[in-house]
Amino acid sequence: MRSSPHPDSAVRAMVFRWFNIGILCFLAAFAAYTLAAVGYFGWPETVRTLCGYAGFAVAYLTIGLPAYRAGNRLLVDLFLGVTIVIILATSLGDHLGGVLLQVLGIVCGWVLSGWSRRRGVVYTAVLFLAAILVIWFRDPPTWGQVVLQLTWLTALFGLSVAVGSAVIVMVRFAERYVLLSEELRAAQQRVAEQERAAGVALERERVAREVHDTLAQGFSVCQLMSRRAQDALHRGDLPAVGELLGHLEVSTTDNLSEARALVRGLTPAPLQGATLSEALRQLVERWEQEMGVAVTLRIDEGLTLTPAEDVVVLRAAQESLTNVRRHAAATRVRVELRECAPAGQVALSVADDGTGMSADIPAGYGIAGMHTRVQMVGGTVAHTAGLDGRGTTVTVTLPKGRA
Repeated sequence: MRSSPHPDSAVRAMVFRWFNIGILCFLAAFAAYTLAAVGYFGWPETVRTLCGYAGFAVAYLTIGLPAYRAGNRLLVDLFLGVTIVIILATSLGDHLGGVLLQVLGIVCGWVLSGWSRRRGVVYTAVLFLAAILVIWFRDPPTWGQVVLQLTWLTALFGLSVAVGSAVIVMVRFAERYVLLSEELRAAQQRVAEQERAAGVALERERVAREVHDTLAQGFSVCQLMSRRAQDALHRGDLPAVGELLGHLEVSTTDNLSEARALVRGLTPAPLQGATLSEALRQLVERWEQEMGVAVTLRIDEGLTLTPAEDVVVLRAAQESLTNVRRHAAATRVRVELRECAPAGQVALSVADDGTGMSADIPAGYGIAGMHTRVQMVGGTVAHTAGLDGRGTTVTVTLPKGRA
């Protein structure tokens, strides 16, 4: 019959390891004391006591220790029974060694019983009962001595149970602490992995937005200029071809600058060494030259935005103008950056007189990316009717200085 009296526990394993060291140290100290006191107790008592120490050590090493490690409760009970016999045999004399072995036996009972309070109490009670019977057998007491000895043994028994119970509580508390610590570390590791995965996803989304708002739009312009140049070449309009190739070169250079800024994680190329107003004017002028469409630009002076808000406004203007180029077929465009009510808000609006947005056409990645950018700085995006009731107006509203 094999049943584990104790669960596998790192805390109990550590306590048991130190317990084994303590057993050997105490036995060595007891033996040294016994030899030192040979002049007081005499050699017969000393030899009997040393034999008791040796018997206890042999029983522990050959029965108790293997039984505990194997989780064999029957062998543990056998060891405790052998221990009681050895303690009682040692206690028949007047030597103090019998009392010392009783203390050591009580400790072994609580530990080897699998940290069970019930088994520890039973073993302690049996040991105390056997000890008092040996004392009465060796020196028959009077009724007064019986009452006094029972009182002392009851007090010692209560103290032993209290100490043993306290040790078990502390061990179980330590086990609970270790378990909670392991769970906490596991939870922290899971959170770290989730945060790492979320960070990777956010970075991928950020790079995707940057690529769309810079390189993809730039390549779209290059493609448009190339097609228009081919059409002009087929018509034999060489001055127009030269002008379009110039625009193509400028767009290619800008795209290269944006690519370098993206790789280095820098501010967008149009904002490097320029204000937001200057970047918007440059964007509108180039777009007007490329498309041949009149653009009205209005920028309120004195607007102060954070660098992050500058990037959001610039990217929103780029995306809105790109959508006008691709879908609107507009003849007039108006771009405005102004402070609006309530105070402390800034609005960018891009309006056209083109065909407007169709509900049948799903929003592309550019519009979704623009919404995401604006929401990250606490702003909103609205789509309304455009100029003269035609086309579309895209309005981006930001709370100043909160990015």
